[in-house]
Amino acid sequence: MSKAKRGLVNQRRRPSLHAIGIVVALASGIGACSQPYAWRSDENNRESPRFGKPLQEGEVVSVCYASGTSEADLQQVANARCAEIGRTATAVGSEFGRCPLLTPKEALYRCDDVPVN
Repeated sequence: MSKAKRGLVNQRRRPSLHAIGIVVALASGIGACSQPYAWRSDENNRESPRFGKPLQEGEVVSVCYASGTSEADLQQVANARCAEIGRTATAVGSEFGRCPLLTPKEALYRCDDVPVN
């Protein structure tokens, strides 16, 4: 194989900085467009004691979201989840890094014993 052909082959195998930049930009854009959602890290884990069980009063609801999401949107998602058991959501804190990669921020809400009006 000639030097010219080997150089061409090696160039095809290495991702260019341009290609890497495009992938990063697309991933960032997708994360920015993501809607907040209620999430349970163990909801698909058959070994979990909570698997297949409904939300319980006083349980903490995690709402995963990306930057740029309003507090009102987060509260709406949490209220919808707590409304499944006739309760309202109260903010109790936040975390970072436990939610999936494109929505890495996590708002925590407790389903209080205050019934929904």
